[in-house]
Amino acid sequence: MAAERVLRIAIDSAWNAPQIVFQHDQPHSGLFIELFEQIARNSDAKIAWVILPRKRLVGAVENNEADLLCHLNPKWLNLSIPPERWSGLFITQENVIIQAAQHPQHEINLEQASFLNLGTVLGYHYPKLAAQMQRGLIRRIDSPSQEVLLKNTQNGKLQHSIANRLNVEEFNRRSPSGQQLRIVQTVDIQDTFCLLAPQPNIPAAQLKAAIAQLHSAKQIDAILHR
Repeated sequence: MAAERVLRIAIDSAWNAPQIVFQHDQPHSGLFIELFEQIARNSDAKIAWVILPRKRLVGAVENNEADLLCHLNPKWLNLSIPPERWSGLFITQENVIIQAAQHPQHEINLEQASFLNLGTVLGYHYPKLAAQMQRGLIRRIDSPSQEVLLKNTQNGKLQHSIANRLNVEEFNRRSPSGQQLRIVQTVDIQDTFCLLAPQPNIPAAQLKAAIAQLHSAKQIDAILHR
């Protein structure tokens, strides 16, 4: 009998709902878990989770300690990685500016911002705002995770923050009436992809086909609308 194939998927230990829900330090449920499980089924493989802090994820894939790392964009990395090691589209991410309900609502002209303190997540890259951040016109106020960022915005420690719309909507579903975060404006919408190891356990062509099948077979639509 042939040995069962194993797909080693690297995941961020700081991810939160709705992407991943952890129980007893192990991934239990969430949008990304469902997507990863579908990729594994499409690959005829079982999953082995490689759970690491964000700063170690790319290194694990580069060292062939994991086969796949998803929800990345080449623009976010300071590495030159051959195009053939990137999958097609994984999922689209919308970054939005948020604020607590008690603050007056007004859009921010981000291109002309001056000395704006903006809540961000440590280690996250914001290409649309990179130039203003480098010039000091937008000052990052980092939180260790998206969940902490949302809580700090809700309690008024941060007046404005940038966050993933999916996380904001999930956070608002869990928040009492009157304490939901307000989405002020969209900053950008970015495609994200999966990075493949140089020598993955499963052939790269098969992994790419399994990820592409999420969209071609409308599997992702079924998962998103559950």
